[in-house]
Amino acid sequence: MPPVSAEPMPDTGHTITTSEGLLSPIDSHLLPVLANFTGCPEDPYSNFIYPTAESLLRPAFLTPLVCSDLDQLYFDRVHVFAPFLHKVRYFSWSKEVDKPKARLGLQYAMWTLTACFSSQFHMIQHSLYTSTRRLLDSIEIESHDNSVMGLEQAQAWLLLSIYEMISEQFRRAMISAGRAFRLVHLMRLFEVDRQLPLGFQGDWVDKESLRRTFWVAYIIDRFTSIADGLPMTFDEKEIGTLLPAPESHFMSGQPIDMCYPSDIIGGIDAIKPLMGVEIGPFAESAIMATVCGRVVNLRRQLMNEYGGQSLPPSFYRQHQSVNSILSNRLQIISRQVDSSQEHPNPILIFLALSAYMSIFLLCETIEAKQMSPETPESAFDSSEQRSLDSTDKLGRLITLLPQLNDFEVHPFTPIPLVLSYKFCISHAGMEESYAGLLPLITSALQGLTHVNGLARYFLKILDD
Repeated sequence: MPPVSAEPMPDTGHTITTSEGLLSPIDSHLLPVLANFTGCPEDPYSNFIYPTAESLLRPAFLTPLVCSDLDQLYFDRVHVFAPFLHKVRYFSWSKEVDKPKARLGLQYAMWTLTACFSSQFHMIQHSLYTSTRRLLDSIEIESHDNSVMGLEQAQAWLLLSIYEMISEQFRRAMISAGRAFRLVHLMRLFEVDRQLPLGFQGDWVDKESLRRTFWVAYIIDRFTSIADGLPMTFDEKEIGTLLPAPESHFMSGQPIDMCYPSDIIGGIDAIKPLMGVEIGPFAESAIMATVCGRVVNLRRQLMNEYGGQSLPPSFYRQHQSVNSILSNRLQIISRQVDSSQEHPNPILIFLALSAYMSIFLLCETIEAKQMSPETPESAFDSSEQRSLDSTDKLGRLITLLPQLNDFEVHPFTPIPLVLSYKFCISHAGMEESYAGLLPLITSALQGLTHVNGLARYFLKILDD
């Protein structure tokens, strides 16, 4: 066999040292460029395939079929209470191999929350959650301070906060929600119809997505503030974003003029449909969240401004105004609930529960302080009677919950239930009606424990 030629190799700058000396230099053209994870180009000198960020992160169980199922379940069960994604536009980019990391993070957040609402995928939710957290944390680490904040990033944190909330991670949920709220503030989504975010070039559907993202954040802010007693993040007086359009208009891309919540609850005709268009459950959720926010502000005003003083007539007038608005909205929502009893709407049931909770909170507010002699004598009696009258109606409403599929129930339903329970137990010795509600509320919370960690969390608090 002829000797192998010892012709020197060209120096490429890459050598490997072993115990026996230097090996031949390596041709740098044959080295994969590992820094490039954004595409999948094939190396012209080998069969090496460059991985994408998605392929590196995706767990083995996320087959295309599983992803398709999760996508469909998301729009069937999650989109109902967090409707900020346009279904057709989502599917137009969802299967892209090389999607931006923010969109990938949103997709994983969608799947994580969806797994909570499915017995089929319940066992993979923690693995999905871990992947989602890693993705979202990496986005924040890699982004520059002056980079443009993506809408998908805020949407992902909102979905993740809901997941954490119903997974008995309430404190962590509040931190995640806080991240989302700040992103919403930085993009100025609270004033979309006064000033569009910098660089916005979308159409009406894109603008509506911005509005809906803000309202989801706003609703989370209001109801979690009621639950934990912490200050609210969004100031109602600063809102310059119109109420969300009806779902059919959003999905079909048909523009429609809407108004602000203050136009509905501040004096403009609140009984007749707005401009001939029925306000959908999502817009009604934003309105009810606003009313609940006013109840919270009234209670905070009571503690901060009056302290040990007696209540002046001006405070009672504010109380009556909020009560009147609340009664108005409850009347509208109750009619819708009554008309759909054959197929109960879980969002409307949640809103009606929230309205009764707010009636109890208003009664509790005016009970907390001694009124001045100038206050009308009927102040206390009317508030007490209104709360007493609510017990029977609330009881009938609670009996509708078992008629819903467990995965259809609004994830925040335990909040009005537990706050109503606290009011009723404090008044159980005064009226039998309040005592009669306690087992109904307890049973409703217990019925949600296997699908909603928030119910388990509140039941533990009640037991302590």
